[in-house]
Amino acid sequence: MQASVDPSNILKSIMRLMCLFSLFVFTEDMIGLFIATSAAVDIVYDVLHILQVIVVLVFIFRHKLDLKKLVTGGERFSVLSFIAAMLIGYLTAFLGSQLDSLMPGVTVAETSFSLHHILFFMIFAGFVAPVFEEIEFRGLLFRSLKGRIPVVPAMILSSLMFMVLHTGGIQISTFIMAIFSSIVFLWTKNLLYSMAIHFAGNSIPVIMLGLSLFLQDSGADETAVMDAGTSWSSEAVVMILFPLALLVLPFFFLYWKTHRNGSSYDQQIIYKEKDRSVLVYFIIYFTVCIGSTVIQFLYG
Repeated sequence: MQASVDPSNILKSIMRLMCLFSLFVFTEDMIGLFIATSAAVDIVYDVLHILQVIVVLVFIFRHKLDLKKLVTGGERFSVLSFIAAMLIGYLTAFLGSQLDSLMPGVTVAETSFSLHHILFFMIFAGFVAPVFEEIEFRGLLFRSLKGRIPVVPAMILSSLMFMVLHTGGIQISTFIMAIFSSIVFLWTKNLLYSMAIHFAGNSIPVIMLGLSLFLQDSGADETAVMDAGTSWSSEAVVMILFPLALLVLPFFFLYWKTHRNGSSYDQQIIYKEKDRSVLVYFIIYFTVCIGSTVIQFLYG
């Protein structure tokens, strides 16, 4: 299927998609914060996650994008590059968790979810989200932004948008993961490797949640608590510098691997036209996402 995209409205269309995602997340956050837990609430959560996947598929079909080339960039798959990307994902997740512990966070009241909802969440966060969020944020948003503004601002803006969508205070871990995913995607033009980074980062909390369910027989309780309290001690600095040092090896391996072969292909959704009216969608997006976090700070 060949790409068939109107260059005058592709970024608007992507941003409308992003605004819809922000409303999904806002609805989910508000339900969890103000509405008592019930089977109906669990179903609402699951439906919102499924809708996120559906609207991405509808977007791709509507604009007649070549899904295979959108994901792989026409590049050959490399097992070693995939492993290197996985290592980057684990190390950035570890680094981000150390930085998150030094930042202010949102304390969300303890909430009990049904077992089927937690299992659905584990599948979604562990497998579905890394695929579709990479298509959304790197394959569509970042790819479109870098055709209109310089690469570094496009990378920072798309990564900030990724971070604020994942509410819960200042989540440096999601921003760092988004930056590294963007860099790797920029080099490889292959979303499979940024998906590997995303999968590795998400797999840690999913594994922890799975272990908590396996080790505890007291029901399915999910508690999301993020509190500041860790100081910039010498131990904290070491725990930050350690993964940074280890990141050098897989990061520069990918750089060497991709720049040795080179690639000029990119899905044709990059256009130079400037349209200031698209700014309203960015304002809506950040207002909804940041507003959700502020409400959680005030009422969580």
